[in-house]
Amino acid sequence: AVLIKELGIKVRTLTDEDKSRLDLAKSLQGVIISEINNDSFLMRQNIKKDDIIIEVQNKSVKSSGDVLQIIDDVVSQGKENVLIVFYSGPNSKKYIGAKLSLN
Repeated sequence: AVLIKELGIKVRTLTDEDKSRLDLAKSLQGVIISEINNDSFLMRQNIKKDDIIIEVQNKSVKSSGDVLQIIDDVVSQGKENVLIVFYSGPNSKKYIGAKLSLN
């Protein structure tokens, strides 16, 4: 799992095991939250362990490396907010604008 410290979460690439355990479509691609800090902004948005991130900043993410790269790009542009899209069921997405903690 990779720590995305700016969001207070650890993510890893979604596996087939995750998909069967969580009863997800085989075709779903994204990263799964393996840990979330109690003080994470996302925690206050009812995001929890095992939630699936499918897009960050309008880019599809298929691996934890993708997420790191996008966050790095956002930070290097001097921005503090990212749009994260979570999978929330078949044909359903949850959009959250998150503020990065850059300290």
